[in-house]
Amino acid sequence: MAGTRLSGSRSGWAIKGSAKGLGASADLAAGTLASVGDHQNLGALKKLRLLSIQSNRITRIEGLENLVNLEELYLSHNGISKLEGLDNNVRLNTLDVAVNRIEKLENIQHLANLEEFWVRLSAVVGKSTRWQAR
Repeated sequence: MAGTRLSGSRSGWAIKGSAKGLGASADLAAGTLASVGDHQNLGALKKLRLLSIQSNRITRIEGLENLVNLEELYLSHNGISKLEGLDNNVRLNTLDVAVNRIEKLENIQHLANLEEFWVRLSAVVGKSTRWQAR
């Protein structure tokens, strides 16, 4: 199970590793998404630990409330302008939202397990931030 990964790009989606024990199957042959929650079957993958959907033109983080076991979330290179929709994802230890349109750090104080946080604030042109717990 630790090797199960869901990743996607503009060219499509794939589940890598063993899908055994996910508790659901999903047809993830989608293309561009407006929000993470645009894929109706995503919430059914309750045991998912890693979600990588970079470069999908996503503008909103929503639809992840059922993914309570999510530990790593990679959303870089999208169009996200606000950090939100992560209220139930308290197990996250890695969050990558670099190269988006985020201007303010907010709604992440409840992520006590966060060890790696990648962000590039639009208000700080040309400066990337990689935060790592020590």
